Amino acid sequence: MLDRCRSKILLLGWLGVFMVATLACSGQAAPSAPADSPSLDREDVQALVQEAVKAAITESSTGSGGEISRQELKDLVAEAIADKPPVAGQGDLAQLVSEVIKQELAARPASISQADVERIIQREMAGSQEAAGVTPKPTAEVGKPAAGKPTIVFSDLNWQSARIQNRIAMFIVEHGYGYPVDTIPGETQVLWENLLDGDSLVTMEVWLPNQQKAWDEAILDGAVIPLGTSLDANWQGFVVPTYILRRNPLMDVGDITDEDFIHLFVAPGKELEREPKAVFMTCPVDTECHDINLAKLKAYKIADDLEIIVPTSLAALQDSLERAYKDQRPWVGYMWGPSRLSQELDLTILREPDYSQQCWTTTKRCAYPTANVFVAVNPSMLGIAPEVVEFLRSWDFSARRQIQAEKWMNNNNATAEETAVFFLRSWSSLWSKWVPEDVAQRVRAAMAQEAGPPR
Repeated sequence: MLDRCRSKILLLGWLGVFMVATLACSGQAAPSAPADSPSLDREDVQALVQEAVKAAITESSTGSGGEISRQELKDLVAEAIADKPPVAGQGDLAQLVSEVIKQELAARPASISQADVERIIQREMAGSQEAAGVTPKPTAEVGKPAAGKPTIVFSDLNWQSARIQNRIAMFIVEHGYGYPVDTIPGETQVLWENLLDGDSLVTMEVWLPNQQKAWDEAILDGAVIPLGTSLDANWQGFVVPTYILRRNPLMDVGDITDEDFIHLFVAPGKELEREPKAVFMTCPVDTECHDINLAKLKAYKIADDLEIIVPTSLAALQDSLERAYKDQRPWVGYMWGPSRLSQELDLTILREPDYSQQCWTTTKRCAYPTANVFVAVNPSMLGIAPEVVEFLRSWDFSARRQIQAEKWMNNNNATAEETAVFFLRSWSSLWSKWVPEDVAQRVRAAMAQEAGPPR
């Protein structure tokens, strides 16, 4: 095991790591290279290490296994560097280590963040290069994280607005305040526990009243610190595309399983079943709206007549609606807004009795209340990064800008990271009010080096 781990670290430290990291995710064998392949200088190594670590963390986060522990990795890096000079060819070693990466990801349950891995390897590489007579380049570059600062970890909720907000805040925190940043992906309930435990430090979207009970308990216990709203007030409910209503006048939630309308929502191929069921799209497991929706459907006494589809994520839920709408197919399920879809698609919210506190705390046989969406941090942030806390208190992501950012992301097939840069470039006069001027200057300097899809 030690030899395999050492080979893994050697690869990350001194070889063409991007190639091997790709192999780690794809399972392909590494191509051979001449035995006298030139060594990489420190700057090249650090860039390649970052790519390799990102690939390894991505592979791990998609379910192939955990990562090696922080202390064990540090020890293995130090031992590997002590045993080997900072020069190596690629060839057979690259192939060996590509296999090792896969084995380690599958076998190791302990947790370590991407930023931690990068810092450990880069620190050990710097020491090795100095011992070899190579003078390290200065690390205090504009817009780069400062050495020794703790990593600010964000809860990466799996829907567009949350991911975009995360990347905007992360860009400012990393390049403006000099903190390394990282994310933990997941759904609402799991990431809420991560926030309480301190595994995550920042959550940009806490939806109330969906999480009201847990929120109230955490506030009373001092387990989270609320910093104000992040989005405009949101609606939630059960919707159908309006084109369904042109010939079918269903309007109430109870109409979904009515004998006059149930055939509209039966899955293809199941129309002739003895007791066909209407397909209803709900929220993923580990989200509050999953449990709320099930309680509501049972309260309306229609749950038994539904084929309830539980998507893998809220992003998948949105995608199912968008695909159905494109083909003008029937669809009924949970949705929220304002969002890009609620603006671009003509949707009708099915009627329910008006919300009341009594209803919500008992049967939930009533409409969702208006949702307020908050930024929250783990209390440790007050000591770790008080200036970042003050920045997040000033956060203001209005519905108009939210929807424009989501539309730009969709129209340009862009990543959340690219969309964050688009937002920062488009609304500099807005976000620069959230931070001191020196922070804004560093963020602008970092933006100038970023490329992205055309605006």
